[in-house]
Amino acid sequence: MNDISKTQRRSQAYWFVDGLAEMIGGVALAAVGALLYFSISADNQTFGTAALFVMILAFPLSAKAVRWAKDRLTHQRTGYVSYPQPSGRRRATSAIVAGVLGVVFAVSAVTFGDPTFGGTLGTYMLVGLGVAVSASLVVRAGQMGMPRFYLSAAAVAGAAIWALARGLGFIAGMGVVWMALGAASLITGLIALGRYLRATSSLPGETE
Repeated sequence: MNDISKTQRRSQAYWFVDGLAEMIGGVALAAVGALLYFSISADNQTFGTAALFVMILAFPLSAKAVRWAKDRLTHQRTGYVSYPQPSGRRRATSAIVAGVLGVVFAVSAVTFGDPTFGGTLGTYMLVGLGVAVSASLVVRAGQMGMPRFYLSAAAVAGAAIWALARGLGFIAGMGVVWMALGAASLITGLIALGRYLRATSSLPGETE
């Protein structure tokens, strides 16, 4: 691993050291998950529409809330380190992949007459979601040396398995996965925040 990669990973780890990003992001993610789940379980598309608005509005607002909280807590205690931003090429690739997947999902829903992805395709998609998210959290835990992300990975895997056992389609199953990840993130974030505050309680930047 070169020095640049090491610096990036240290910056990423510092971003999560206080648990604020997990706490605030976890609440937003759990809200989206609950709305997605109830849009199917209650057969009410109003919840699905609300989930879309929450994703559009709450996620950017939650990012601003994290920065606001860090400015008033973390940066005053242990200094400012910006979160490393992905390169322009990586952002463009992500946007293209997301667009292609969106088109594939839309065409599949129309072709198979299954807008909720409750059939076999939805099952495969749910398995893929559970594996991909769990794996990414395991990698994050290892790279950053933060074992609490293993707990989040376990929560995601458990939620995906439960959703598959209950025969939930992709939309409802994704809602369950996001609720589990959001709840786990909130809990681990609270624990991390408590540890961070105790560890920095005697530093000069502490506010009375």
